[in-house]
This record gives sequence, C-alpha cells and structure tokens, in this order.
Amino acid sequence: MDNKTKSNFLKLPIAILITQVLYVIVSLLLLFVLFKHLNVGSVSHTGIHLFITIFIAVMIIGNIIWRLAIWRKHVITTVITIAITIIAYVVVAQLFVLGSAHNDYANYYKYIGCSELIGTTDSTVICNLQSGDTIKLDKIHNKWYSDSDIFKGWI
Repeated sequence: MDNKTKSNFLKLPIAILITQVLYVIVSLLLLFVLFKHLNVGSVSHTGIHLFITIFIAVMIIGNIIWRLAIWRKHVITTVITIAITIIAYVVVAQLFVLGSAHNDYANYYKYIGCSELIGTTDSTVICNLQSGDTIKLDKIHNKWYSDSDIFKGWI
C-alpha cells in the first residue's frame, strides 16, 4: 500500500475518522449521563423525547459545522465548535430539568430533595429535606420556588 492509502480509510483521513468516532462516543456518553439526570429531575416522557430529539439535532448540527471547519483546515474553529456543542448539550438538559421542576410542586419537591411532606396548601408546601432542615415551597405566577431561591423577589 502506498502512503496515501495508509493515511485514508473509507476515503477519510484517519485523524478525521478518529475524531468523528470520539465525537460520537463522547456525545452518546453525555446523552446517557444527561438522560439519567433528567429522570432524577422528574421530566415527563414527552419532555425526555423532546430533549433527545433536540440533543441529536444539536449533535448533527455541531458535527456538520466542525466537519466543514476541519475540511477547510480551521482546526481552532473545529475545537471551539465541539466545545460549544458539548456545552449546548448540558444547557439544554438543565433547561428541561428546571422547567419541569418549577411547573409542578411534586416535581419541585423531588428536585429540591424533600424527603418528608409536612403540610400543603394551594400555594405553599412545607417539607423536610434529607439533611433534616425544613423548607417552604411557594407557588408564584404558577411556578414553584423555595424560600431560598434568589429569583423569588425578582418575579
């Protein structure tokens, strides 16, 4: 085999092929970790399916952009694109968890880590955390927040 054949596999340079495989492996591992995080945050099944769809769309778009950048020999742009894509995965997952948690007191109760329900009204829930501390959850503008939430006073 000549050098050109050795450095290419399936008409792709070996370095790009290895980067592609690593990108897919890291993305799928991150999807698995974030999927487990979504289950802890009480995201609905519809929300999980939407998250996976958005995750895969971000993965494909990121893949297209970094592949175009590497094809044009912009290595720095490639690295930045991959980093931004990975950050986008985490941001999207966090938005799904927080959105689901604040929409329903049962989800927020689970998200905040309450272990024992002490009392509830239509707009207030009092519970004990696993640490033994008592916390109050309030419904403000149809969203649930704890007394310790910084944003409560801004709403």
